[in-house]
Amino acid sequence: MEYESPTELPYVVLVSPPVHVSAGKAYSLWDAVQNPLHMDVEPIVECMTKKVFNELHTRLFNSFEPVIYDAFPQIGQVYEDFCEVCSTKPLLSGSGSNLFALVNQESEAERVMAILSKRGYTAQICRLLL
Repeated sequence: MEYESPTELPYVVLVSPPVHVSAGKAYSLWDAVQNPLHMDVEPIVECMTKKVFNELHTRLFNSFEPVIYDAFPQIGQVYEDFCEVCSTKPLLSGSGSNLFALVNQESEAERVMAILSKRGYTAQICRLLL
């Protein structure tokens, strides 16, 4: 989806699955992984510094995703359902269990929220704040 203005802050669609992931459990799972994923944060910093928010969703990552989706299949299913209805890639928030996606258009945010809500998920929209 094209952004109307690259400096416009995106909408956030947030989905809260009915699964609890304790931070302790998430970190113990992550610690057990051989060579856990680490990505360069510089592309994210560059987007934020230059206020080119239309690229931000392509640069975000969460190294907890592989371990959380494997250990909690219900959260992995939420991710799959989210991917199916959203034009941008959703991400795990923190160590879980919430997921979010950044979208530019309020109408898309509302559409995605409505579909996920109809599928029984708790979903809401907010605006990215800096």
